[in-house]
Parts: sequence; structure tokens; C-alpha cells
Amino acid sequence: MALAAVCLSGKALGAITISIDYSLDSNGFFSDGDGAAKKAALEAARDVLEGIMSDSIAAITPGGANTWNATGYHPGTGASGTLATDLSVAADTLIIYAGGRALSGSNLAQGGAGGWSGSGTVGFVDNLYNRGESGITNGSAVELGTQTDFAPWGGTITFDNDDVAWHYDHTTSVDAGKLDFYSAALHELVHAIGFGTSNSWDDLVSSGTFTGSQSNTSNGGSNVSLYSADGGTTYGHWALGTTSVRLSDEASQEPAMDPDVTAGTRKYLTNLDAMGLADIGWQLNITAVPEPGTWALMSGIALLGFGAVRRCRLNPPVCKSSQ
Repeated sequence: MALAAVCLSGKALGAITISIDYSLDSNGFFSDGDGAAKKAALEAARDVLEGIMSDSIAAITPGGANTWNATGYHPGTGASGTLATDLSVAADTLIIYAGGRALSGSNLAQGGAGGWSGSGTVGFVDNLYNRGESGITNGSAVELGTQTDFAPWGGTITFDNDDVAWHYDHTTSVDAGKLDFYSAALHELVHAIGFGTSNSWDDLVSSGTFTGSQSNTSNGGSNVSLYSADGGTTYGHWALGTTSVRLSDEASQEPAMDPDVTAGTRKYLTNLDAMGLADIGWQLNITAVPEPGTWALMSGIALLGFGAVRRCRLNPPVCKSSQ
């Protein structure tokens, strides 16, 4: 398997800050007895992404006639609408609202990039579109050709809070029969920054495959097969059965961004996952990956051959058990 790398010069490593905001956690998912462990796992996943993202995006600074609403799905209620009005977003910063609620059916977790509405000067509105990134030709510019970049204000992530046997401690092996919260958090954060949820992703999808050049290289010179949960209308994940190598140690692993996770196991960010982010426009340096407590592949994967196996679908998250 080929190993693709993106290395940049002239930029500070880890230039992007991903600010996790718990103010919309209206059900107290992150403030209960396990709240500290939940936050630690989520923030460890965040740290991995910050450690490879060396991009630079403009601040969003409302004021006077320049006004806007950050929109998306409320992490505590699921309602779609305004999350914040005239939110100030610092340069090189993404804001991710996190919370928990009872998700319908067997859903496990959800995540996605935020939207917006706004008005003001041409420059202000253009900045809401592109945050200074030239590969996003919206706003006052005529949209021509493909989108080659993505720079949202942030997004939202939500975790099921009523019927999932979560393993919260990201520093210990995942207990048999439990679902790793770190793995789900990493997966949804990557969706929130555009993987499977951005125009620049959609413009690289063709006939059920992802055609991004970095991902192609990482996949041994072939376009990457994708998974669709709706019969081929949308494709937001690598296909089931895809393999890559972990950024931490180059050991083989299913990518974090295929649609499921197996009980008793943990997933880490792989080279293919990172190259997907590079292809949608994020500038990366993958030599800067921090360790989130432990990188060892958990021995719980052996449970695949014994007893119950539970694989959980993520975003759209459909969790099924087989006995």
C-alpha cells in the first residue's frame, strides 16, 4: 500500500485550533459522572486533528451592519436552525458544538459542518463563504468549476445518550462488548470539518468512488470506493472493507472514516483519512501527529471471532448487533 504524505513549508505546524464548545449540551451529556472522561476522549481526538492541520483561515468578525447567524443541528435537541448570532470566530479557529441526546432508532452519533445566514458588506459576506480561501468561489465571485477548498465556521457533533454501551476512557483498552467513544468522536469531528459534508468533497465523487489525488496515492494508485447509506444519492464514507495504515505507527487498520466501528476495538486516524482531508482543501503536515494517550491496537479485535459481534454505523449511524 502506498503511503501519501503532505508536508508544507512556511507555516507553523498545528495552525488550526478546534474549539469544542459545550454550551449547547442542554441534556448534560458532558457534565454527568462520566463527563470528564467523555471530554478527555473528545479533546484527545481533537488534538490529533489539530496536530496535522497547518492551514490558515480568516477570522469572522461581526459588527455594525455586518451580522450573521451560525446555523446547524442543535446537539442537544436535534432541531435545525440558528445556533448562535454574531458569533466571533478567531483566525485559524473552528468551533464545534458538542452534546448528547437520545438519537432515533439505533443511531450512535452524528456530526457535520455548520451553515450560516448573514448580511453586510461584500467583503464580510464573502468571508463567511470562504474565510479567505481562494478555492471556494462563492459569494460575490461567480461559482465556476469545482470547489477545491473548505473553510466553515465549524459544526456540530452529537452522541447517543440513552442506549449505547460506551467505553469512555481513551487511555485504556476498550472493554469487550462496549463501543469506543474516542473512535466515534474522531469520526464525527472529521465529518464536522468537511469529510463527506463539503462541496469540495462532493466535487471529487464520481460513480461511487473518491477521485482525490492524495487519496488515490494512499490507496495504491486507485480511486477509493465509497459507501452510500441511501442507495447512491450521497457518499460520505470510505467503503466497508477498505484498509489503510495508522498515522501513528503505519500498522494496518480499517480507516476511521469507513461507516462502522466494532465493539471492543478502537480506531485511530489513518493515512487515507488524512489524505481525504487534504483532497478537500485542508493543508496538512502529517509528521506532526500527537499521541492521544495510547496508540496500541486493542486486543479486543479478537472478539470478532467469538460470541457477539457488534458493528456500529456512524453518520448516518445505524448500529446493529448480531448474536
